[in-house]
Amino acid sequence: MTSNAAAPTVYLVEDNPIDAKVIQKANTKLDLGWTIAHCDDGETALDHLVGTNTHVDLVLLDLNLPGLDGKEILKRLRADERRRAMPVVVVTTSTADNDITDSYRLGANAVVHKPDNLADWQRLLVSINGFWFNVLRPGAPPRLEVPTRLRT
Repeated sequence: MTSNAAAPTVYLVEDNPIDAKVIQKANTKLDLGWTIAHCDDGETALDHLVGTNTHVDLVLLDLNLPGLDGKEILKRLRADERRRAMPVVVVTTSTADNDITDSYRLGANAVVHKPDNLADWQRLLVSINGFWFNVLRPGAPPRLEVPTRLRT
């Protein structure tokens, strides 16, 4: 992360404490620089995301949650005018075609499969970070330097 940029705020909606801890530790170990807010159930996530004006750069959303599931959270986020454009990456163990297609139909920006080991988690998080906070950054210009040889 560049030193002059504000730390991206990532809202993690994950009920598996091991996965949540892996993501939080990887953020530190890999120096991603994210400020992570975490909740472990759908109702709390929706209350926070829709019921407050808290700035969130990216939501990492599990599908299978106690109470409201990830699909219902997506549906309600996209129905809320203030949160409609909020980037959401679904992170799931599901390989069911309907979970994947439903997630996209309901407005997920990406759907990725949860890794089952630390090295793959780290690769996934580096990829998410690189794409969302270096290539794309909603509301802000990309933080990529164009190589001199490509400048006109």
